[in-house]
Amino acid sequence: MEAPTRRDLKSRAAMNLRNQMMIMLTVMQKRRTKMEPLM
Repeated sequence: MEAPTRRDLKSRAAMNLRNQMMIMLTVMQKRRTKMEPLM
């Protein structure tokens, strides 16, 4: 197995960040749809 280079670690971190952003967006949208009927 090859040792991960710094570029690999950076790209992996970027992917994780992007995934977290997408999850946050989906969660916010779900919450918004849930909150709309209450208002």
